[in-house]
Amino acid sequence: MDIKPTDRDFLLNSITTNSAVLFLGAGFSVGAKNKNGAPIPLAKDFTKILWEFLNYSTEYDGTNLQTVFESALRRKHSDIQRILDMNFRCSEIPEWYRFLSQIFWHRIYTTNIDDLVEGIFHKSTSGQNLQVFNAVTDDYRERDQFLESVQYIKLNGTLSNTPTSVTFSLTQYGERLVNTEVWYDQFFRDYATRPTVFIGSELDEPMFWQALAARGKRYPKGGRLEKSFLVEMKLVKF
Repeated sequence: MDIKPTDRDFLLNSITTNSAVLFLGAGFSVGAKNKNGAPIPLAKDFTKILWEFLNYSTEYDGTNLQTVFESALRRKHSDIQRILDMNFRCSEIPEWYRFLSQIFWHRIYTTNIDDLVEGIFHKSTSGQNLQVFNAVTDDYRERDQFLESVQYIKLNGTLSNTPTSVTFSLTQYGERLVNTEVWYDQFFRDYATRPTVFIGSELDEPMFWQALAARGKRYPKGGRLEKSFLVEMKLVKF
């Protein structure tokens, strides 16, 4: 369905008044190229890459990324880190991605681990700085009220020098689910009170739904959520 004129006006007003929150999923990154010269992989594609690395005797059978990454972590970490770097560090960023840094988002959240957004802002001439937060290790910080910088929160961690700095495996998700996740909680505060644009996300993260359920229990009466928009090939309100 096409976006309604009233929703388009609402979204435009939210963006121009610094009220809109942006949530980026894996689909947002597929237009960029990694160090292999290939598109940044989606979860299923990366799972197949790990499957081949693990040298299983059968063809990929559809096992999910969490399970396969759990197995990969039992191997030499420097090998896993090399695979992560080659697949999730950008070598080519198309010009159309520039739009991201031209908008003054209230906050930007992502479940991606790649360095695409960092690269976009590094090349940007908008004058707006990017403050990157690793949700696994970094504590909450108030946003810049002068709009000189925008907070970019990487909910599943970010690339470093070790594969354990990103959250992919079942054990990693399990360990995080038992702890207080300050940035996930902040995302749902923003989601509950501000219009949110989802780009390239299937909304299938385990912690996403855990945090949503927890927030529902905390505020049982709910209240009216602001409109949210899911961007695929076109804009759809849900």
